[in-house]
Amino acid sequence: YLYKFKTYDSKVKAMNELRAKVQQTISRGNLQYTRGCDTVQEMLEKLKRRFAPSDKARQYEVARTWQRAIQRPKRGTTVTTWLSELETAYDEAVEYKLPEVQGLNAHYALTSATAEFDPSFSHDWDRQLLRFTEDDPRKPPFKDMVQELRELTRLQASRQPISARYRAFVASF
Repeated sequence: YLYKFKTYDSKVKAMNELRAKVQQTISRGNLQYTRGCDTVQEMLEKLKRRFAPSDKARQYEVARTWQRAIQRPKRGTTVTTWLSELETAYDEAVEYKLPEVQGLNAHYALTSATAEFDPSFSHDWDRQLLRFTEDDPRKPPFKDMVQELRELTRLQASRQPISARYRAFVASF
């Protein structure tokens, strides 16, 4: 009996610590969602209902993230940073099975986005992609294209003379 009591007591203590940790990690304004809950699970379920987006809303967020990510990089954003964000958006879009990343759609979106700052990459990949159909199992993986662009960008940067990398421009008013 004493062993079972100690085990039970340690479980109750752990649950109370978990309850306290949950309440410590949320803001004061959101404590209202944890009041009146008998269990930690009930607290977490209430918080989830309040803050977790619905599946449809999350799918919409992922689609918007993909659409923003596949645009050519904005001024001041390095290509490697842009590619990292693009890969993350792509992975989420694949997880949600968005049509924008099915077949060759993502591939052609990447060549369109790169046409302005690396036309040779864009042109070469467009030519290669014309050989494949949407369902062709031999089509190149999208991430291979991204990795190739990343490596080409690094190679081009390494060939630039050091003085060209740190040039300053005179401001005119």
